[in-house]
Amino acid sequence: MEFHLSLLDSIWYASKNVGAYFSAQQPNSDIDSIESYQPQVRYEGDFIIEKEGWTRVSGSFDSYEDTEVLFVPGGGASSSDDTTAPEP
Repeated sequence: MEFHLSLLDSIWYASKNVGAYFSAQQPNSDIDSIESYQPQVRYEGDFIIEKEGWTRVSGSFDSYEDTEVLFVPGGGASSSDDTTAPEP
């Protein structure tokens, strides 16, 4: 699977902790539980700071059930090492 991300023009922090989580059921959307999901496809690069273009995220995984929902965590950082302040 593949998707592309771009940093918002007016964002305060950039992240490198993004990925895609596949599930047969709707994940809990409570903000406190987002970080508990472990994406099957993970971004493995540096901070996503590109505002003019797009950053590609791609990978594959083996699914043992029908998956219907794609959930992309959008910056749930596990530590301060996972975020940075982009250039203005």
